[in-house]
Amino acid sequence: MRIPRTIKTGSVTEINVEVRRKQYDPKIEFVERSRPPKVKKVGYNSYLNGSLYVGDEVIGLNDEEIRTADDFNRIVCARSNEPARLRIRVRRDCYYKINIKRVEGEQGNGEVLDLEIKWRRGGMPLGVSMEDSRGRITISEIQAGSIADGNFHYGDVMTHVNGKRVTDIKSARPAILEAINNNKSLTIRVERPERLGEVSHLPADVAKIIKRQINFHRHAHKYSAAITSAEREATTSS
Repeated sequence: MRIPRTIKTGSVTEINVEVRRKQYDPKIEFVERSRPPKVKKVGYNSYLNGSLYVGDEVIGLNDEEIRTADDFNRIVCARSNEPARLRIRVRRDCYYKINIKRVEGEQGNGEVLDLEIKWRRGGMPLGVSMEDSRGRITISEIQAGSIADGNFHYGDVMTHVNGKRVTDIKSARPAILEAINNNKSLTIRVERPERLGEVSHLPADVAKIIKRQINFHRHAHKYSAAITSAEREATTSS
């Protein structure tokens, strides 16, 4: 990977997401008087977290047109067991900009990098899964077609979120979500092992997964990318 680098990519698209309704309160906030309702905040413990993102516009729900937040809440907050599943039609702005910089003078196990991400309105998912191990947070999975795809690496160790030290997932996840909710921008610092063997600090099962997935981006996979190669190369003004 050539470092530093800056990437701009994405466009506005409509997608369907399906989630199982787990409670009456979805713990989601919309921009006041927005039509269609635009997501302002998704609670950390919301069952919609990971399915809806800040900036998403909800335009349909279970085959009904959604014009206002009240339309959405009338269905989602129903005091009954139905509907058990929510089929949500979303208009999502997939534009984002990522700037990757090498941090000079920092001591780490390999390269130390800052990944600065900015969204136009939010929507494009970060797309990483993390594992706790011996006081460190390690990237263990990367979602195809997400921001992380091609920018984060399996085995990256997350050390800071927006300049604050993080040592476990419990502290990292709320910090990431708060930054996206409030600022639509996020800076994550990672240590990137120079050699594959340097993931030995992880439990054997996690290290095995990372070693197996280390060249995932070179393999064909069943997931359809959220953005096309043409969009990936296009420069879009914010």
